[in-house]
Amino acid sequence: MIAISPVLGGKPKSVNVQAALAISGVRQVVMTDEAVAVVADHTGAAKKGLETASIEWNDGPNAQVSSADIVRHLEQESLKPGAIARSEGDVTTALASAAQRIDAVYQLPFLSHAAMEPMNCTVHVREDACELWSEPRTSLQPKRLPRRSPA
Repeated sequence: MIAISPVLGGKPKSVNVQAALAISGVRQVVMTDEAVAVVADHTGAAKKGLETASIEWNDGPNAQVSSADIVRHLEQESLKPGAIARSEGDVTTALASAAQRIDAVYQLPFLSHAAMEPMNCTVHVREDACELWSEPRTSLQPKRLPRRSPA
């Protein structure tokens, strides 16, 4: 089970690894720059291990960034000229001669696009083979699975 910083760019500040390892079934605590993972025999042990780890986060440079800040930045950037992928017709003339013009802005809060269910993967390693069970999120993901060339 993995805990990722709630703030983009955040990093684990402190993790009680020993407390997590003391939970029956917890095998390992793995830390990266932006996440903490608990490897365990089953989901219950992993979840309890992660909770017991009492992770404190350093929110980093984006600690004070709000949805309003992001919207304001996007609005400012939208006023600048951008790349032109295709140029066809005369938009300025068409808009000026339109019988009716409707301008609208639609906004949603800046939220994480995260899976509702826990991400998971099971690997069965044997002397002659390695079997991997995973839930691909896209049709391309299985192509990225580990492969070994025939000997």
